[in-house]
Amino acid sequence: MPVTRSTKTSQAHEKPARKRSKQPVANNHQVWVAKKLGGDFPPLTVHSKTVSDPRRGKVYVYGGYMPDDDAEMPLPYLHVFDTKTMKFTDLTNSLTYVTPGDPYSDAMLNREVKPLPSLSQPGIVLLELNNHPRIFIFGGYDAGDADGPSSTLIAVNTTHKEWYHVEFEDSQLPPPAPRIDPILVGVDEKLYIFGGIKNFGDNWTYHRTFSIIDFQLNAPSRKCKWLIVDAPYPDNVPANQLFGKGLPINNGTAILLLPGREKATSKLHIQKDNIFYFITMNETFMPANPKGVLPRDTHWYYACNFNPSLTLSSEPLSSEYSPATPSILLCTWIPHGQEDLSPEFWHFSAYPKNTFTRLGISDRVYDLEKNFQRFALVGNRAFLMGQGDGSDDNDGEEGAMCDTYVEIPVQELL
Repeated sequence: MPVTRSTKTSQAHEKPARKRSKQPVANNHQVWVAKKLGGDFPPLTVHSKTVSDPRRGKVYVYGGYMPDDDAEMPLPYLHVFDTKTMKFTDLTNSLTYVTPGDPYSDAMLNREVKPLPSLSQPGIVLLELNNHPRIFIFGGYDAGDADGPSSTLIAVNTTHKEWYHVEFEDSQLPPPAPRIDPILVGVDEKLYIFGGIKNFGDNWTYHRTFSIIDFQLNAPSRKCKWLIVDAPYPDNVPANQLFGKGLPINNGTAILLLPGREKATSKLHIQKDNIFYFITMNETFMPANPKGVLPRDTHWYYACNFNPSLTLSSEPLSSEYSPATPSILLCTWIPHGQEDLSPEFWHFSAYPKNTFTRLGISDRVYDLEKNFQRFALVGNRAFLMGQGDGSDDNDGEEGAMCDTYVEIPVQELL
């Protein structure tokens, strides 16, 4: 696979790392300078999932599998990155399993540490419910006893470091079909699930449906409810349309749906006909018809809500974070020269502008000569993370996914 570096010494380390960085970590918000991360680095894995808690300045990294594992067995690792300290913490063996609906169960009375299930490429999202952040994990390939795609919803209470299987009211609606890598988007007290892959293979087959969960936070049963299950996409969504990412915009009145890939090796091209809005009020799809310089030849990408006014706060929220500014930041990995890749930022001004603008960071990041392969946007701060090259004080930690970072001043680029 192409790398994001210009030097021949760049390699993907393959051994898991559990050691803690002994180097001091400065946090003076310097930008455009590659600096050392600290703490318990997550091991280098492929297809791990990342979610951000912008209000608390944290990023969570879940799962993935080792790059030299031909069987591609997923791992249950969960790490958190704190932008206040610029350190990672390993939460994998700090989580307890609970059964909120049964306070007298053995799981509740005799709490034991239990890692999350080993799921390959589930959907994942972080929501704020009752002033507490929760990570929701749905679907994925279950490498445990199920040994196949999953349709289970898991919640992680990051405040209390506990996880549980979400319970649902009895309903005439069956759960959605099992799936891998679905899109999860939270709006108000609802969770929207789009698409997903039916199973792994050379050519992926996607579910062309959406489902909606109501969390029913004020219901006596405290159980969730399926409002819609596997409703097919309407006729105005082309038959070959594949969605890969989704984000709430305009205070949740709409969900921006971005394209996915046809198979694992496919490059992604954003085009005028493959971005849609899902209107939450009437559950309809509307083409976005984007303008401007559209991202192309993308090997992989991240998409995040960008709210330049959001800063860290300890004050509780009355509802989950839902940005009012229709502004999206994409971080794509695109070709740089003949053999390498480099990250590039794109700003998307959503409805009514529907316009992409390339921010032009690719050359400057490439010149840092670091192997950046991860991205996180936390509030109004953007971070590229990856591996050092051993040539200076930022030498790489063997087997670490991320031991080096650079902060990019997005607001100065707009």
